[in-house]
Amino acid sequence: MTIGERIKDIRIERGLTQEDLAKRMGYKTRSAICQVERNGDNITSDRIAAFAEALGVSIQTLMGWEEPAPSASAMDIAKAFEAADKETQEMVKRLLSYKTMLEKIMKDTEVDHGKD
Repeated sequence: MTIGERIKDIRIERGLTQEDLAKRMGYKTRSAICQVERNGDNITSDRIAAFAEALGVSIQTLMGWEEPAPSASAMDIAKAFEAADKETQEMVKRLLSYKTMLEKIMKDTEVDHGKD
């Protein structure tokens, strides 16, 4: 994923239009934002820092060097799990264990058609 694609994804995740981000960046039109989102591999470090600040993320997140913070819904799920009774927590743990086991089985049985 390019930095331009990450800028676009974060902008959309934050509910911002290209015009909104352009205003935050001090541009008069959205054309600069559009160009960065399409061809974002060649951005100066100063502009990267400015985009990170305008989007409210770290430079590391914008560069793809760190995982983004969990979403509010993930935090809500964690809180609900902690608030659940022991029986429900055990059931969720078993379901997650089954999911992991099935993913492993599927991965182990995949046929690789790209190799001879």
